[in-house]
Amino acid sequence: MENLVKKLRNCTAEERPSLAIELAKTGTEKAFHELKRMAEGKKGWFTRYTLDDQLAAVTALGETGLPQALQYLRKVYTPVKTNETISFGSSGSTYKTKLEYPHTRGELAEALRSEHETDSRFRILDKGRAYDGYTCIKPEDEKARRAFVFAINRLIEAIENS
Repeated sequence: MENLVKKLRNCTAEERPSLAIELAKTGTEKAFHELKRMAEGKKGWFTRYTLDDQLAAVTALGETGLPQALQYLRKVYTPVKTNETISFGSSGSTYKTKLEYPHTRGELAEALRSEHETDSRFRILDKGRAYDGYTCIKPEDEKARRAFVFAINRLIEAIENS
């Protein structure tokens, strides 16, 4: 187990996703904590994991089958929504709606964060982005959301079937 953790921390970016899955499949508390550390972007004193590394960790957490992994992923994937009035007039108001994920760190926090304009019924006005039913997202950031949804669903399924 210690060797696998050491290997994960020192491997190439190309090897990291498969090593993260290998570690996750051990289903141990130590694996959970190491993958959580990776999802938070913490690599070493002066180095950070990249967004791709963080997403590999999120995906791997979905393979642990551990209830604490589900609890952790739900916590970090819970947004805080704020609305700010941009304009107010007889033809209607325009708001700036922001979604931020205060429990995420590093590049992952930036990939999940979104900001868009809405009308008085909070319908999206920014037609240049994909709408996922809850927020407006940039296509390049969609993979971050998919990683969370996939991992959470895998954990729910594994926990229910255990």
